[in-house]
Amino acid sequence: MTDLVEVRRGAYYDSVSLMQVSKAVREAPGISAALVAMATDLNTDLLAGMGFTVDEAVGPNDMLVAFRGEDQAAIEAGKSALDAALPGSGQPAPQRVASVRLHHHEPSARPPPVAQPTSRSSPCPAPTPSSTRWKP
Repeated sequence: MTDLVEVRRGAYYDSVSLMQVSKAVREAPGISAALVAMATDLNTDLLAGMGFTVDEAVGPNDMLVAFRGEDQAAIEAGKSALDAALPGSGQPAPQRVASVRLHHHEPSARPPPVAQPTSRSSPCPAPTPSSTRWKP
């Protein structure tokens, strides 16, 4: 298996668009995992839970691109799917790639399981009749 991890500095896209891009990359031939997201704390935790690592400091204005493929051909298919799915990819735009790291896994090695979020429900108190009335 081969991992590709990129940090694209200052490349902002909204989260809904990036979820659609992640799905398109995951559907590329030979890709088993993909995350294309802004580098928020939540997304960097998700990235780590998928078994990817980022070797540098990132912030919420940076875009993370990470995917795992069977081989180099799968990585290239993932890159093509990424370029085709990113909004505005038909327009020339400077790509500020801070780093690209490829990591090859042994075929028997499996990525760690993805951590599942725990539900923390904190019940809100029900409104009382007096608290919901408008008072002039």
